[in-house]
Amino acid sequence: MNMEKFKRQQELFLVHYPGGSEHPVMKQLTKKHHIEKFVKLCATQLRLEDFENYEEVFQVIVKIVTGSTLVSVFEKTALKKMASAYSDEEKQILVNHYKELLHGNQQAGFEGIVEMLRRYGNAKWPIITCVLYYSNPYGELVVKPTTTKQAIAYFEADDLKYVTKPDYSFYTAYRDWVIALRNQAEPELMTDNGAFCGFLMFAVDHQE
Repeated sequence: MNMEKFKRQQELFLVHYPGGSEHPVMKQLTKKHHIEKFVKLCATQLRLEDFENYEEVFQVIVKIVTGSTLVSVFEKTALKKMASAYSDEEKQILVNHYKELLHGNQQAGFEGIVEMLRRYGNAKWPIITCVLYYSNPYGELVVKPTTTKQAIAYFEADDLKYVTKPDYSFYTAYRDWVIALRNQAEPELMTDNGAFCGFLMFAVDHQE
């Protein structure tokens, strides 16, 4: 990990956006991405007790993924097609995996979702991880492939090896790296993981 680059990029970012997450541009971006809306949706409709009605939970999950600006239009379209093709049994199985992901064995839930979506060619990083992020913005994150690969390379995080197929081991390693890095950042950058990944994107776009 190249901490000198990290420190220089922090300084550059705060020159562009004094106050970090409190800068008007950053606040507008948060509003544009509807973060609060989806965090609230997870908090009020994806509680443990909500999973008793799998059909309703299935629709909430589809609503979150297809409404998220963190998921590409192509990925959303493919997911909508898959959702309309799912049988009741498949819906229930997928919802049970999300129940594990959010309220039980996270690894088992993650791997179950990957397998279910893989059958339809939809096992994409943003689709798998966006619900996780909205459910816990300070503890989880969305893996955006391009930014993730470039951030790892730019900051020379040699212990991290990006994999194309969503993989739980990589997810936890990358998540832990991002959180550890965030915890060493200036106070203005100690925001939720989504905003901090926005800083990583800024750093990648302003490489020296």
